[in-house]
Amino acid sequence: MNEVHSQDQGSLLLTAVQAVAISPEKAKKIVAQYQKAAHKTNPKASETEIEEIISNKIVDKYSKYASLSGGVAALPGIVPGVGTAAAMLGGEWQIQQLA
Repeated sequence: MNEVHSQDQGSLLLTAVQAVAISPEKAKKIVAQYQKAAHKTNPKASETEIEEIISNKIVDKYSKYASLSGGVAALPGIVPGVGTAAAMLGGEWQIQQLA
């Protein structure tokens, strides 16, 4: 029983990770866009400074994803009973929206 439950949690985790993961091509495209914007707003910045700006933007983006998913995951706990059902359905919906 525990092994089956553990496998279910593992596949749910894998699905969640796949939902927010991006392809290397898409990642390169996003970084190129950030790099272009950083050069435009900071024309005299060194490459190290540009890399730091890009890194901060990437961390900010995924921090927002994490905080949003944490907030959404906590909402169903407000309503006992119904909250459990909503959590089960809402988690699946959230994963599909991020994909």
